[in-house]
Amino acid sequence: MNKKNILKKTAAFVLGLALTASAAGCSFVLTDNQKDMAQTVAKVDITKNMSKEEAESISGILQEIPSEISKRDLIATFLNYGYSQVQTYGYAEVFKSILNSLVQREIMVQYTVVHYFKEGLTESEAYKNAALAALDKKIAETENAEVKKNLQDEKALLEKHPEVLTLEYFLTENGTNMEDYNYTVYSLRKSFNDSIDSLEAEYIKAEEEEHDHAASQTLPTGVDTQKEKYYPTDDNGNLDYNVYTGRNLIGDCHNYEAPEGSSSSSRRKAYNDFLSNLQSYNLLQSKGGEVEDTKEATLLDYYYVELSSSLGQALINKYFEELEDSVLAKLNGTYAENEYEKLIAQQELDYAKDSSAFATKIDSESATSITLYGRDNFGFVYNILLPYSAEQNEVYSNAESSGLTQNELYNVRKAILKDVKGKDQRAGWINEHEDENYATYDETAQKWNFFTDIISGKSEYEELEHYLGVVPFNGTATLKDEKYEYTYNQVSVDDVVNQFEDLIIENLGAQAISARSTVETSYELANGNTKYVSDGKVDYSKFVYRKGKVNVTATPDDYFKKGTDVYKMVSIANELMFAYSTDTGCLNTYMGYSVSPYKTNFVKEFEYAAQQAVKDGVGAYYVVPTEFGWHIIITTFVFEDGEVYGGYNHLEAETEGTFSYIFYEYLKQDAVSSYRSDVESIIFNDYDNEDCVTRYESRYKDLLEM
Repeated sequence: MNKKNILKKTAAFVLGLALTASAAGCSFVLTDNQKDMAQTVAKVDITKNMSKEEAESISGILQEIPSEISKRDLIATFLNYGYSQVQTYGYAEVFKSILNSLVQREIMVQYTVVHYFKEGLTESEAYKNAALAALDKKIAETENAEVKKNLQDEKALLEKHPEVLTLEYFLTENGTNMEDYNYTVYSLRKSFNDSIDSLEAEYIKAEEEEHDHAASQTLPTGVDTQKEKYYPTDDNGNLDYNVYTGRNLIGDCHNYEAPEGSSSSSRRKAYNDFLSNLQSYNLLQSKGGEVEDTKEATLLDYYYVELSSSLGQALINKYFEELEDSVLAKLNGTYAENEYEKLIAQQELDYAKDSSAFATKIDSESATSITLYGRDNFGFVYNILLPYSAEQNEVYSNAESSGLTQNELYNVRKAILKDVKGKDQRAGWINEHEDENYATYDETAQKWNFFTDIISGKSEYEELEHYLGVVPFNGTATLKDEKYEYTYNQVSVDDVVNQFEDLIIENLGAQAISARSTVETSYELANGNTKYVSDGKVDYSKFVYRKGKVNVTATPDDYFKKGTDVYKMVSIANELMFAYSTDTGCLNTYMGYSVSPYKTNFVKEFEYAAQQAVKDGVGAYYVVPTEFGWHIIITTFVFEDGEVYGGYNHLEAETEGTFSYIFYEYLKQDAVSSYRSDVESIIFNDYDNEDCVTRYESRYKDLLEM
């Protein structure tokens, strides 16, 4: 969880992928002309609810901020997300809701501009004039005709949208802090590229061919999560990223990476589709019957409309982020300790005598739903499933319908299980398409490893949780005719358990597994029958094939602490689960499957083994078969009666991996979110009224009647 910016909202209202399908699945057809689209459907002026003196003091600065919402804005936002809500709510309610959100955003933009003006940022006009003068100088000094024209177009657009430079001034604090501005521009340009990328896929031959490479295993959470406010920079720290249209050179787009198989031809076709979608909704500008120059995406009028919107939202975010300090100042040790005591007292009241309520609670365990009061013999397990093949499933199904006794059927299944083999599920992570490839080949070890940059913290993405990167691909991948061909090393359940134990010893030390798990004689994979049913009751203990224990002494919050033995053990188990398990329901869960000591919805063999593993404690592992195949069950977390974490320690509130850190982050997020909601309610109560907001319903009545 990030320590800062926990209030983050979307920085831009952009059409994004909605344009790639031209609002696919939506029967919305727009016949209005450009003049109609330019009509004002609502106007916002918060000075109407201020004293005369205050209004006069700030009226000049608000004149630089657009106060009008056009029908074009309404349509653009509808295409962004509103069209997906039509089936549920109908056009009228969706358009009303969109207009309300646009009005409230405009109120907030005006409010934040006034706030920063009062805080001393009073030179926006000088900032704007200086920027335009600098452009004039560049234009005069530039000899290249194409570059000169682009600069002239840029100046014309800035003059048409003066709010862009005004918002830039406030967001950057007179140009002294460019981080929020650069991140906002990068996010907007990336959304343009993402849209065009999606359209281009239709024209890339490699994408049109049938994909016959391996299906991709679910990716770990965080693989594609960029670090907070990341944007690519040049050597001087300036934003270094542009929109690729195929009409410009990809080298001029710097850190943008085109899809595999992209060419200037396919990109131009995709960009033309992008423009066509804009044109179909009258979102391209024309003058005297001539459509605007569309060569550069960042010189479209539409781009500047979206940039204005994005910068406005970024300024709102900046305002609320700065309010965090006043909120967090209240979250001292005494406050946090009191909140902890109140929460644990309530949980004790709820769960001490009600095991079903506790079971329900831990089913939704997460960083924002923390269990402080525990019940004995409840916990969490990972499940690595090696499944039957289709042929083995058929053999077992035939046996089920052949009239065998339950005991005989179990022994048939036992014979089938001898030949159950698994394979590495991650072949799809080794991909000839760069944007789908998550693997790096180690020439020395001749192994494929995954997410090496993310694990080392060198990439722009967040580091992976509970993933050490110690399980290389169990097979080979060979590039032939520009496509990978995969071979797999088949693995038995013993192979996977042995690999788990080897990795534990390698990363935790030989003492971590003092004795290797051995095959249980009641379910050894040898000839001969075992009596599983006695007096009509099934003895599920006889299904245990192997069991063992990783020797870890741990407190509950060691689960979250990188570098502890428990963290390493859980990480190894997690990697092996991604590598071999076909049970995707356990992937990317908070701690695995929750396990109750009472009746569960698990199949009985799994239920018995999981309950025993939880009783044995963190690091216990059981191997059992079920009707689905082999299960390797590994305990990740256990509860005991009473306090789970032994209290809140404010001295550890800033130490990542501790319970106190997690709890404090939870308090911060909850407090800041509530405070933002309260502040917004006060602002909207003051300004979202007939005095400050005028709606011209007749101008968008046609949309409400669709």
